[in-house]
Amino acid sequence: MQKSNLIKDTRVGLGIFLLFLVVCLITRPSGLYVNSGISYYSNFPETLLPYILAFSAASYYVWQFSNIITHDKRIGYFLRIGFRIVSVFIILVLLTSGSFRFFDPFHRTAATVLFAIQFAMSIAITIYYGDKLSYVLLALAMIGGYGGLIYLMQPTGYMIESQIIFQTSVWALYIRYAKSIGSY
Repeated sequence: MQKSNLIKDTRVGLGIFLLFLVVCLITRPSGLYVNSGISYYSNFPETLLPYILAFSAASYYVWQFSNIITHDKRIGYFLRIGFRIVSVFIILVLLTSGSFRFFDPFHRTAATVLFAIQFAMSIAITIYYGDKLSYVLLALAMIGGYGGLIYLMQPTGYMIESQIIFQTSVWALYIRYAKSIGSY
């Protein structure tokens, strides 16, 4: 895949994820107030399909991304494995979400591991390929991730907003990385 297709596919992956998330938010805006995070939308028949499509598309495009970065000799091997792990954990988060309380510990663990790996990869991308905007995106990801962690333990808060800030910032860093490896 050429660099332009890589960038396009990464943008498409983020776009699909956000589009279906917006569909969930419009369909059931109460998700903004319940402090349950994005996975709140897996509990309702009217938002289940957009939720599944958002996570499936994200997983697919992250996996596709991992197939392309083999020529990056600096940190490509580490990131290729990381992106594949992220892709698998996106599906684990999807499969363990829902109204079954039995899965909640697994869901929270999978989501925490997913966020931690994404953040570690974002740090690596920023260190090796970052410019000023990349550092701003990394700071936003840190704020979003920290907010998600804080609100995970609270009965009320801004968990979904924190998660959206985190995911959008991380995906923006993936797009910037895709642009930079084309010139490496």
